[in-house]
Parts: sequence; C-alpha cells; structure tokens
Amino acid sequence: MSSAFKRKRPDGTFTEKYSFHYHDRYGRQKTGIGYTSKKKTEELAAAMQLQERDIKLGYRPAPKSWVEHQKRPYFEVTAEYLAYGSAQGGRGGRPWRPSHYRKRKLALTWWQKQLGLVCLVDLEDCLPRAERVLREYGNGQLTGKTLQNRLEALKAFCTWCVTRGYMAENPLRHSEPFDIEPHSEKRELTDDEIQGLYQVVPWERQLLYETAITTGLRAGELQALDVSDLTDDPAFVLHKSWTKNGRPGLQLIPADLASRLRTLAATGRVQQLYGRNAKRRKVDLPEHPLFFVCTHNSRRFDLDCAAAGIERRNLYGLACFHSLRVTTDSLILRSGATLKDAQQLMRHQDPRLTLIRYGRSKADKLRAIVEQLGDTVRPKTGIVPVSRQHAAKEAI
Repeated sequence: MSSAFKRKRPDGTFTEKYSFHYHDRYGRQKTGIGYTSKKKTEELAAAMQLQERDIKLGYRPAPKSWVEHQKRPYFEVTAEYLAYGSAQGGRGGRPWRPSHYRKRKLALTWWQKQLGLVCLVDLEDCLPRAERVLREYGNGQLTGKTLQNRLEALKAFCTWCVTRGYMAENPLRHSEPFDIEPHSEKRELTDDEIQGLYQVVPWERQLLYETAITTGLRAGELQALDVSDLTDDPAFVLHKSWTKNGRPGLQLIPADLASRLRTLAATGRVQQLYGRNAKRRKVDLPEHPLFFVCTHNSRRFDLDCAAAGIERRNLYGLACFHSLRVTTDSLILRSGATLKDAQQLMRHQDPRLTLIRYGRSKADKLRAIVEQLGDTVRPKTGIVPVSRQHAAKEAI
C-alpha cells in the first residue's frame, strides 16, 4: 500500500513537500519525495505502486536500465569492476592495494568457475548455488575466514552492479556470514624458544625473526620493506600501499638491530637469495629488498621450529609465524608500557585488539599468582579429613 506524509525536521517544523511510501516488485518499501499537494503526492505514490505491481505480474517489462546489461559477459563486467577498484575502490576514494586487488580478482575468477558464470544474468538467484559450493569447500578444505572472504568478494561485486544499474537486486543480500574465529589461538614464544630459534637458522633469517618480534611487522610488510625504508632515526618508513591498515607510518627499531640490518644489506645476500627463487616468485618486490621472505614462509617457520625443538601446538595455543607478532604485543605490555603506547607500537586502530586479541600473560607469572593466592586462602590450622558416615554419626 502507498501513503503520503510530511517529514518532521529536527527543529520540530515539517517539510513543505510531501513524501510517500510504496512497495516495489520485490516487496521492499521504497520512499520518494512528491509535491506540496498531498492529493498529487498520493496519486504519484499510487501510480508507482501500480507500475511495480504490473512488473511483478509480467504485464509490463522491467526498466531497461538493468535489463540491457543482463547479457553482458561476466568477465567484461568484472574487468570494469576491478578497474574501478584499482582507481578509487578503497576507503576514502583511495585505490585498492595490490594485494587486495589480486585477492578480489582471484575470488571472482574462482566464482566464475564454480558457478559456471558466462553472462551477468547467470548471477540471478545464485544464493542457493553459492551456499552449496561454500558448504562443499567448508568440509575441511577452506577455513571460515577464507569462505567469508570469497562470499564478500562476490557480494561486493553484486552490490557494485546494482549501484550502477547493471542488476535489479543483489542476489546475495540475504546471505549469512561464516564463523571466522580461528580454530586455535596463536601463542607467544618463550624467551628460551626465541633464543633456540635463533641458533638453528642462517644469519639473514635470524634477522628476519628478530625484526618481526621487535616490530610486530607481518610477513607481507617485511617482504615489502626496501633498504631505503631504513632511516637514520633508526626506524622503518611504512608505506600505505602495503600496510594492512592502508596508512603510512613510522616503526621505531633498536639502534643495534638497525646497524646489523645495514650490514646485511651491504652483503647483497638478500638479492642473491631472491635470484635463486625468481622463477617461483609471484609478487612484486621492492628494488632493493631488505629481507628475504620465503614463498612458503609459514612452512619454512614450521621447519625452523621443529629444528629448534619448539612444540608447534601445546596447551597455550599454536606456534606459527604470526606468533611472533603476538610475542611482540605481550613483551610490550609486560615492559610497563601504557596501553596507548602498546597500541601505537602495534599500529592497532582499536586498543581491544592490543589488549585482548594479541596480549598474553606469561605462564610462570600466572603460576606465581595462583601460588600466592593459595598461600592466602590456605587454612592456618590442620584439618583431618573425615568420611561421610563419621560426619553423619557426629551430627546425630
């Protein structure tokens, strides 16, 4: 049903023109602005309601703004979408980062293969098919986070098509999110584990691990660092084109570490290692990379942990390369730094990430607290345990 009404301004007065409600062919309520005359506005609302009803019943064709695009090839529209993203698709009109562009392109190509998409019209009512595909890959093949990223990629593409009049509606608008919580918590490395890791790796990888623990930089960010990004301050210049939050920054590092990194850069060892792996390298590298990061960095870290005798998984969680960033956060918080200082060093926008997601308490410290608690509440006089039968006789 259609209706006409006047909107109320914040100051309590009403607008001069009437607004109206009507329901489109999909049952969604739409709002429009009519005339200063209520009767003319009601007539307009009734006409819009009748038009949507006729389209729903098939008495008249749908507006050609999106019908004419239904037969466009899927790859042609996705190419236009990716071009938009690389120009202004990010937050604040900024372009996508190269890594985000590659992931979004990979996801859309993956969906084309999974759903057999040829034309844009093939996406119509694709929600059941997409959910079936995601369920199949969710049985131990892909994590919940990966499935959610694939779903969001196609959903964002459909939203973009609707905004530009290429589609009538987003077929994935009612899709439900996946559980993206990690199955196992990342643990921090102990001091002995860190020193043991240093002993079993070459010099250049020791500096990589030490820098990761000192700065909390991720593997992709370490790989993107150029020799010129190491300043005399000493600090790393972080560029918005490859940081995770898409913002530039300055990461302070110890002077001794900076000196050893300059020595590593002067040897040309990193360029030599990349030269050996040039055929397998699929990402763009800086002109003079500061670190050598393996193609399968997580696998390399697991092998190094095994060589150092570090348990990959224990009661406190999983040890992986990202555990180095967890270790950074925990060490900063235990050093006496304020939460604001820790948040800034970790480059977190939300302090809850610093304190809850990454912060860990040291096991031996927790043990000392528990023992102290036990000493406080322990009975001062000895108590002889008695059986239930003896206690019952005493009660009688």
